[in-house]
Amino acid sequence: MAVALVVVPYFVAGNYVFNEWLYRALVFLVISCPCALVISIPLGYFGGIGAASRYGILFKGSNYLDLMTRVNTVVMDKTGTLTEGVFKVQEVVRLSMDKDEMLKTLAAIERQSTHPIAKAIAEFSKNDASQYQATDVEEISGHGLKGTVNGKTVLAGNTKLLQKFNIKYDAGIDEIVETIVVVAIENQYVGYVLIADKIKDDAAEAIKSMHQNGVTKIDVERRQKRHHPKSGAKHRN
Repeated sequence: MAVALVVVPYFVAGNYVFNEWLYRALVFLVISCPCALVISIPLGYFGGIGAASRYGILFKGSNYLDLMTRVNTVVMDKTGTLTEGVFKVQEVVRLSMDKDEMLKTLAAIERQSTHPIAKAIAEFSKNDASQYQATDVEEISGHGLKGTVNGKTVLAGNTKLLQKFNIKYDAGIDEIVETIVVVAIENQYVGYVLIADKIKDDAAEAIKSMHQNGVTKIDVERRQKRHHPKSGAKHRN
């Protein structure tokens, strides 16, 4: 059949070019040979899996490479993925309480936690901590911290923590989308601290690249353990 593909067009095709029809005959031989399919397809998958591994991506099998071509939704962790995972205090909002005293009190209880947000608050408050000692500190899952500082009961966490202890607060803070830590002393809401994380320089380019490759929806799972309820973030747990 390959020979016929070279010879027959000489008699029936106009402008016959031998090299062109010989090339087509060779292509016909390659695609008609079972070995070409048996060898090339597995090698294609192995090459794809190997290339992915060099970028730290592990595929469990070739079928997952096929599935990746149909992915249109991506859910990713935010902290440490799109952001640098380094929290900084951006703003301190208080009511009637002295700002310095509120920060010292809050930092005292936050120093008992290893959470990145707690570390950011403790670092921000550079004041001498010797006069503000926290005792009986307990972590309330999904809410925040409760403890005693200089004989006063202190709550630090999200607004669910205040709701749990029936403490009234400004409902407007529920509309804040950034990470905040609310503070209550002696069952009185005294203010909050706003925390922010820096976005990585290449995060926008990564999102843009995914859109260009067929991903139409990208959702971010904020995994800070403490965050106010409207942010969609995970709480202490």
